[in-house]
Amino acid sequence: MIPPTRRKYSPPTLNPYNPSGSHSKLKPTFLASVCPNQIRKRRIQSQAADAPTNVRITSPSGAPVSLSITLWCESDANPEPHNYSWRKVCGSSSVNLQCYSRGCRLWITRADISCDYYCTVRNSIGERESPPKRIIVQYKPKDVKILSSDSVVEGSQVTLRCESVGNPPADTYQWKKVCSGMEMRLKGSTHELQIQVSAEDESCAYYCRAGNVIGDQDSEPKHFNVQYAA
Repeated sequence: MIPPTRRKYSPPTLNPYNPSGSHSKLKPTFLASVCPNQIRKRRIQSQAADAPTNVRITSPSGAPVSLSITLWCESDANPEPHNYSWRKVCGSSSVNLQCYSRGCRLWITRADISCDYYCTVRNSIGERESPPKRIIVQYKPKDVKILSSDSVVEGSQVTLRCESVGNPPADTYQWKKVCSGMEMRLKGSTHELQIQVSAEDESCAYYCRAGNVIGDQDSEPKHFNVQYAA
C-alpha cells in the first residue's frame, strides 16, 4: 500500500493593508511626496494667464555710500516672467540701467538720496512697471560746523554747538582746541560745549568731530575775535 502524501503546512499570508486577515476589500493607500516647486508650479498653472501684477522692488533697509547692493524685482505672473528691465530717475532725468534680470546690482552714491528706481517685468501676456523705489542712503556726517558768536568777551561763558548732516544722524562728538600748533583734547561728548573765553583764544581754533555708525568728520576751525573788558 502506498502511504498518503503529506502536504507541507504553509501559514496564511497577511495582507499588509489588512493585517487582521479579514476578507474586507481594502485598497492600499500610497503617499506621494511633492516638492514645493511642483506645488507652486501647479498653483500657477491653475491660475488664469495674465500679465505680471503686484510688481515691486525689494532692497536692504539701508545702503551705505560707496558700497554695492542688489535690488530685486518681484511680481505675480502666469506664465512666469521672461524679461526684466531697470531704470533710474533723478529729477527730470531718466537713465536705463544695464540690468536685464530679476536682480540689479549697483553702487550707492550720495546722489541716490534723491533718485528713484523702477523695474519692468514682461511675460508672454504683457508687461508692467513697479512703483518708484527710493533707497535709504546712509553716509557719515558732512557739512560739520561749529555755531557760536564770532565776537566774544574775555572771561565770558560761551556755548559752542556742533552741527552736521548725516544718515543716521551723528550720535558721537569729540572736541579739541589748537593753539600755536599745540592740540588739547577738551572734555565734551555731546553736540554742545561750554567754554570760558580767555585772552589766548584770540590765537586759538576750536574743532568738533561728529560721528555715526558709518564714519566721522571734523569741522572747519572756529576762531574768535576776543574783546577785552575796559
